[in-house]
Amino acid sequence: MNEEKNINYKLHHWGPCLMGTQCPDDVVSYLLDAKNKIDEDARSTLAGHIDKELFFTKEHKEFFIGNTKHIFSKYIDVLTKEWNPLAKMQFDTMELDKFWVNSMKAGEFNPMHTHSGQISFVIFLKVDPEINEEHKTTICNHSGPGVLEFHYGQYMKNEIGLIHRYEVFPEVGDMF
Repeated sequence: MNEEKNINYKLHHWGPCLMGTQCPDDVVSYLLDAKNKIDEDARSTLAGHIDKELFFTKEHKEFFIGNTKHIFSKYIDVLTKEWNPLAKMQFDTMELDKFWVNSMKAGEFNPMHTHSGQISFVIFLKVDPEINEEHKTTICNHSGPGVLEFHYGQYMKNEIGLIHRYEVFPEVGDMF
């Protein structure tokens, strides 16, 4: 007879710390308005198959940093106190190497790619309602249209319990 035994255990987090939150509404509105006033083409530096990828200006970067620094501060707090207490990271200043907007339309996409820097993020300023319907009606064995996927490590077929992919169907204001 197998007796149930008390087993002491500890789960160990590994891989990247992915935090999802909401970008403040005023920042989303500001960036939506700003994207219509910029024209510096960013496509040669990015992975997307997108006709309209534009860099925000220094003024836009400064507004963004001033209004979202608390979010990045929280991320560092979560990373170093909850996710991995051994992580050493201070957050005194924030600098954006690149800050751009992708204005995607039907048929355009971002292939799987990596970002540089210590912290990377994406904010959804607008989500076309039609993508919701397309996503619901698509029959496939993968994520489908409109899904944001995060990958880490390598896929191993039939590996029980190995999570190498996280996917989310974003809404306006979502920030990861």
